[in-house]
Amino acid sequence: MDKHPPNWVMKFLEKTCSSKFLDELQGDLLELFYRDLERLGVRKANNRMIWRALLSPRIYRLPNFFSFQAIIMYRINFKVAFRHAAKHRSATIVQSLGLMLGLAAVLYIGLFIKNELLFDKMHEKGDKLYRVLRVNMETGQRTHSTSSRHGASLQDEYSFIKVCRFGNDPVKIGEERPILVDDFYWSDSTFFDLFSFPFIDGDPATCLDRVNSLVLTRSLSMQLFGRENSVGESIKLKVYDGNQEFLMQVTGVVEDPPKQTHIQFKALGSMQNAEELYASLVGSWGFSWLRTYVYVPEKRIAEVEAGIPFYIKKHFGEDPPPGVGVSFQAFHDVYLHSQDIPRNTFRGDIKNLRIFGAIGLLILLISLLNYVNLATARAVTRSKEIGIRKVLGTRKWSIIWQFIMESVLFTFGGGILAITILLVSLPYLNMLFDLDLSFQIVQWYEWIYVLLGLVLLGMIAGILPSLAMSRLPVFSKQRSSIQFKPLQWSLTRKFFVGLQYLITLVLMVATLVIYKQYLYLKNFDLGFESSQLLHIPVEDRSVQERLDLLKEQISEAPGVLGATGTGEDLPSALNNTWELSW
Repeated sequence: MDKHPPNWVMKFLEKTCSSKFLDELQGDLLELFYRDLERLGVRKANNRMIWRALLSPRIYRLPNFFSFQAIIMYRINFKVAFRHAAKHRSATIVQSLGLMLGLAAVLYIGLFIKNELLFDKMHEKGDKLYRVLRVNMETGQRTHSTSSRHGASLQDEYSFIKVCRFGNDPVKIGEERPILVDDFYWSDSTFFDLFSFPFIDGDPATCLDRVNSLVLTRSLSMQLFGRENSVGESIKLKVYDGNQEFLMQVTGVVEDPPKQTHIQFKALGSMQNAEELYASLVGSWGFSWLRTYVYVPEKRIAEVEAGIPFYIKKHFGEDPPPGVGVSFQAFHDVYLHSQDIPRNTFRGDIKNLRIFGAIGLLILLISLLNYVNLATARAVTRSKEIGIRKVLGTRKWSIIWQFIMESVLFTFGGGILAITILLVSLPYLNMLFDLDLSFQIVQWYEWIYVLLGLVLLGMIAGILPSLAMSRLPVFSKQRSSIQFKPLQWSLTRKFFVGLQYLITLVLMVATLVIYKQYLYLKNFDLGFESSQLLHIPVEDRSVQERLDLLKEQISEAPGVLGATGTGEDLPSALNNTWELSW
C-alpha cells in the first residue's frame, strides 16, 4: 500500500483552506501522519489523517475555531478545567450545586408559565373567537352569564358571525343506575364548529341538530354503556330544574376535554330541548343562564363593537338600564384575564405569571452571582498556571477565552443535570403543588433554545472571572499577595456578594409574608366550623317536596347538631338578572 496520505485529502484541504493557513496545516498533518504510520500502520494512519483533515478546514474564511490547532487547544483547555475541578472538589461541588439547583428551579417555573400560556390553544378557531359579556355601563362590572336573547339577537344583527350558546343544567342519565352529571350543558348545534374536540364517533357538523340529541365524552360513555362507541343508543335523561324526563339518542362521542381549556363538559344536549323545557323564560333578557361565544371573521370585530351602542338602543330604547351593556372578550384572554368576573371559577391570573417570571429571573441571577463570586475567589489558586501560560507567550485573549469556555462547560453541564433532576422529580412536584405539568408541552425547537440559552449564560457568567484571571501577574512571591486593585475587583466582588444576599433576603421575606398570610386565611375564625359541615345536594323534585321530613330525619341522626336548607349553594351570587344587583 502507498505510504502517503490519500491524494483527495490534500486536494480537499487546498480547496477549503486559505493559502496562508495551508502550508502550516499540511506540515502539522503530515508530521502526525508519518508518526501514526510508524506506530499504527497504514490503514489507521490514513483514517486518522482523514478525520483530522475534515476537522481542520477554514471554510468560507470563518475564524480559526475549527482548525486542527484550535481543536488541540480546546482539548487541552477542557483537560485543564476538569483537572482543576477534580483537584478542588469541595469548591466545585458547591459551585455546581448552586448553579444546578437554581437552573432546575428556573426550568420548573418556565414549565409552569408555558403550561398556563397554552390554555385554550388547542382550538383551531381560537384567534377569531370571542366570549360575550354583560357589562354594567355605570360600574364597568363584567358578567359572563347571558340570556338566550343575547346570542339570538346578535346572530340576527350580524349575519357574518357564528354564535354558540350553552348552559349548565345538572341531570341524571340512565334508568337502572342513573348517574348524576354535573357538567351537562344544553348547547347550540354550532358547538363543534367553533370549538375543536376530537371525535371518536359521530358527525360533529350534525350531532346536535335534532331535538333529543346527546353527545357524550369517552369516560361517560364507558360508565353508561361499558364501551366508547355508543352512537345510536337511547337513554333516559332526567332534568331536575324543569322536573322533566327526555329519551335522548346518543349522536356523538368525543374525547374528554383536556385540562388546558376552560370549556369543560361531560355531556351535551340539544338546545332545542332546553328551549322547550324553559319556554316561558327563553324570551326574557333577564334570564341569564347561558354562556355565549361568537366567531367573528378576521378584522371585523371592530365593526361589531362599533355597532353595539346602536344594538342596545334598538332593543332597550334611548334610556337603557345600566346592566345591559355588551362587550367581547378575546377567547385566549378568558383564562388569564378574567379575575374581575364573578363566578368564573376556572381561571388563571396573568399577574401570577409575571410574579413567577420575576422570581425565576431573580433565582437565575442569584445562581449566576454565586458562580461568579466563587469563580473569582478561586482565581488566586490558578496564579501559577496562568503565570506559566504568560511566560510561554499565551496572549491575554486566549486566557480569557479559556475561562469563558470553562464557564460554558460548567453552565451547560449544570443545565443538563438540572433537566435530569426535574425529569425525575416532576411527578412529586406535581403532587406537592397539585399541578399537571409535563415535558410533552415543550417542542423540540424549544429544547434547542434552552441549550443555546445555557451556552449564553455560561459566556455571560464567565466574563468577569476570565477578566480577573487574565489580569493575574506573571510572577508573585506569595499567592496571597495577588490583588485586583487596578480594576477594583475586590469592590466588584463585594457588590456582587451584597446583591446576592439582598435578593436572597427579599425572596425569603416575601416567602415568609405569603406563608403567614396563608396561615391567617387558613385559621381565620369564620364563625362556624367548616370542617364539621356537610353539604348534601338535593336535585330530585320529589325529595325537595319533602325537604322538611329530610331535615328532621338528618337532625335526629347521632352526632348531628342541626340541619338547614338553602335554595342555592353557598356562597351564591344570585346575580343572573340585569334589573337588580343582589
